[in-house]
Amino acid sequence: QIQMILEDGEVDPAAIKDACNRIKATVDRIANLVSNLRLFSGASSDSSEEPMKPIGINDLLDRAVSLVGKRLAKSGVELKKEVFSSQIQANMRLAQFIQVIVNLLMNSKTAVAGKPGAWVSLQVETVEEKIMIRVTDSGAGIAPEIREKIFLPFFTTQEVGKATGMGLSISRSICEAHGGELILNTDCP
Repeated sequence: QIQMILEDGEVDPAAIKDACNRIKATVDRIANLVSNLRLFSGASSDSSEEPMKPIGINDLLDRAVSLVGKRLAKSGVELKKEVFSSQIQANMRLAQFIQVIVNLLMNSKTAVAGKPGAWVSLQVETVEEKIMIRVTDSGAGIAPEIREKIFLPFFTTQEVGKATGMGLSISRSICEAHGGELILNTDCP
């Protein structure tokens, strides 16, 4: 764009500045995505050796959303992210928790994609000394007959070859290794 502006012969500083700002924003988005992909790919290797350290919950969610946000939008799924205190932190292995949030968001996307008014919501609240991250969606919910199976390894409701059935099992193990839990709340509205 800058080259075309210069070739036209009439140099408009405002147009060049605007083009530079758009280039910088694009480069920053790409750098952030690559950084998050590198971090996430570490989660698929043995990131249990990564030391636990205090991580801001906003940072965690922003990184996870940067990996799947476009896929949600492309599937027609609105992402609703609750605004909450940027001071909330927890000791964790960041790569592993990004994997948990990505797994939950992608499961929700699969449940609601293609349905009118589809949405996925991320909410955070503190309850006493605990941090609760809630992922909800506009789907019909989990059928009672499969609720006890959803955390089992290799269990999936998707067609054969479309999913491994490991996402929730791995995510639950990660939460438990951090002293937390991953639960299905059937009382959500």
